[in-house]
Amino acid sequence: MSPSRGAIMSNKISPKRNLIESFRLRVFKARYYVQQAIAVARLKIGARDPEDRLARDSQAFWNNSDRPEFHSESHWRESGPFQSGSLWDDLGNYHHELLQKAVDFEGAQALKTIVEWGCGGGLNAVRWAGQVERFYGVEVSAATLAECERQVEKAGHHSFRGVLIESQNPHQVFEEISEKCDALICTYVFEPIPSAEYGLALVEIARKLVRDNGVALIQIRYHTGWLDQAKPIKFARFGVAHTCTYRIDEFWVACLERGWIPQFVHLLPEQPSLNEQRYAYFALRADPDWTSTI
Repeated sequence: MSPSRGAIMSNKISPKRNLIESFRLRVFKARYYVQQAIAVARLKIGARDPEDRLARDSQAFWNNSDRPEFHSESHWRESGPFQSGSLWDDLGNYHHELLQKAVDFEGAQALKTIVEWGCGGGLNAVRWAGQVERFYGVEVSAATLAECERQVEKAGHHSFRGVLIESQNPHQVFEEISEKCDALICTYVFEPIPSAEYGLALVEIARKLVRDNGVALIQIRYHTGWLDQAKPIKFARFGVAHTCTYRIDEFWVACLERGWIPQFVHLLPEQPSLNEQRYAYFALRADPDWTSTI
């Protein structure tokens, strides 16, 4: 069969497929909006899962590496949307450029130590590990941490230091990292964490990990109203990438209150490569006058 004939046959059945997919999408959206409305109603009467339960559910979720979506949700190379590897490389380069802009914005000295909170499958680590003396990768999944280290070693770098913690106790990180790092990067993490309150605790932990006048790049998913706001009812009920959201101004102020001076925000309303939306990257400088409360 010639390619052109195959294309013609494919076009003949595409309207039916489009109709089916359109119907499925409508059903999915209708169900999603109903669930959101119910979640809002439950929140109004104070019916939400306690913080410790959300954290435990989160840890159990990431411990289950047998799930079909585990590799793609953890951003392993050659999985899900990263099958070809090119998108994985492109996103790593994109984040590298943004963190470098944050460094250049401050006129900071060359980075020697970086900590990544939620290193995933290594798309950021492989870009930076060859440029620093020590790259700390923090993860709650042992399988994903091992994959990140494998990718870094495959790239020929030897600065990686893996740090395994539990979602219920993020302060464990201080048992493994005693030095103050020059920079911190955190991408695709503040979406699937247990709750917004948990995320704000991470902002303060991040500040304690970075030296005075060090820099950070933290990416969040922002919301513009109650309909797209994450609901802390049950972990990953509305999808693992929709468990935590903030208003942009809310997160800016929260960073100021926790020892960070925001430098700029890079907005990405649409991320078609991942079929996602409402991303905000915060470039931050560690306030030298801040006093830790943890």
